[in-house]
Amino acid sequence: MILLIALLLTVGVVLMTYLVRPLLTTLRWRKEGKIKMKGIGLEPHWLLGSLHLVQVTEESFNFMESLLPLYPKIGQLWMGPFVWYLTLTHPHVLKPILATAEPKDELGYGFLRPWIGDGLLVSKGKKWHRNRHLLTRAFHFDILRGYTEIFNSCATTMLDKWVTMPQSAPVEMFKHVSLMTLDNMLLCTMSCTTNCQTDSKENRYIKAVFDLGEIVMNRMFNPLIHNDFVFYLTPMGRRFKGHCEYVHAFDEKIIQERKVLIKSSLESLTNDSKMHGEDSGNVELYKKATGKNLDFLDILLLTKDEDGKGLSDREIRDEVDTFLFEGHDTTASGISWAFYCLATYPDYQEKCREEVRRILGDKEFISWFVWLSSLQWFPTFVS
Repeated sequence: MILLIALLLTVGVVLMTYLVRPLLTTLRWRKEGKIKMKGIGLEPHWLLGSLHLVQVTEESFNFMESLLPLYPKIGQLWMGPFVWYLTLTHPHVLKPILATAEPKDELGYGFLRPWIGDGLLVSKGKKWHRNRHLLTRAFHFDILRGYTEIFNSCATTMLDKWVTMPQSAPVEMFKHVSLMTLDNMLLCTMSCTTNCQTDSKENRYIKAVFDLGEIVMNRMFNPLIHNDFVFYLTPMGRRFKGHCEYVHAFDEKIIQERKVLIKSSLESLTNDSKMHGEDSGNVELYKKATGKNLDFLDILLLTKDEDGKGLSDREIRDEVDTFLFEGHDTTASGISWAFYCLATYPDYQEKCREEVRRILGDKEFISWFVWLSSLQWFPTFVS
């Protein structure tokens, strides 16, 4: 009898800890959220929240755009009955939010973590500050200047494709722009040539990156697969896991090959096979040894902190995956929206065209010049 009572008490504690308390907390959050957001944005459905109105479709984005005149600064988006988000659409409202140091949302970012690991996008605290400091060198003007030729080449490849298309047929620009930005990022981060913009055969790595991003977005809008255990039982979850394993193996192979190249290059320059510590992390020495423009991976492998410690192989892989995702997807969205706005407002399109003509003159490509002011160096794009 005593054992039975103890067992029942144990089961009760477990249920209270893992089921009842989280449910009560979630219900309280829902109540508080509905009170705070009353009159701001659409009222949520009792079960679906906003999901019956908003999904990852063009129609949903058009619907959300139609709400802007009604709620020009702030709105709400409920992902099912319990999880809700603020939608900020005005810079005056967005500014104080961006200035805070609140912890990152684990629901959205947590879906990315199996893919991009604990890189700058999802990391926090001391790790974020240390790695952010170590990566600063990768964004120095001397490094970025070397990417200009890559930008020009990838953009030209995309434009050459457009020239061959029927002029009267509509073009889904986002796919083309996404391939162009991913092409840029693979070359700038890992000097990896895939010909993804022109190769008619679908590259497995490219397919994996695109599919991973799509799966993450679809999962966010489907509360039924928010739970990891449930998600990985589904075909989508198994596909996500397989893509992650392939992408990680691809990255790790390139990282190990680059480590060997860096080591041999530095040793050949110094005739010292026992280089270690800060000498082996000398960025300028490696640049001198190879005569190449350093890419993002070179910087990750060579950079050291004040204690002479660099990033681990896992941290390097996480940052590579993070910047590939952030660098191609968000940039493609921004460029596509810019094209949409230019097409919507022909007067501004013509102003932009005139500015480009004025800057370029008779030149075909944009190059990067850095000029010295009285106080510091500034980047500027000139012909």
